[in-house]
Amino acid sequence: MKKHLATVLAALGIAFVLWFGSGFLLTPQTMASGFGLPDWPTEQGTVSRGSRASATWASR
Repeated sequence: MKKHLATVLAALGIAFVLWFGSGFLLTPQTMASGFGLPDWPTEQGTVSRGSRASATWASR
């Protein structure tokens, strides 16, 4: 009885992982819409801050 239950639970777990993974392969835009980095900032301040830091480091 315990062996049969473990086999069924393992098969359900494998089926879930395959279903979940296939969703990312078949429709990645809908499955991973909230994952990853946000859009790149377009504000002027973030770009100039990085260039000032690079210029300061390079002049040393």
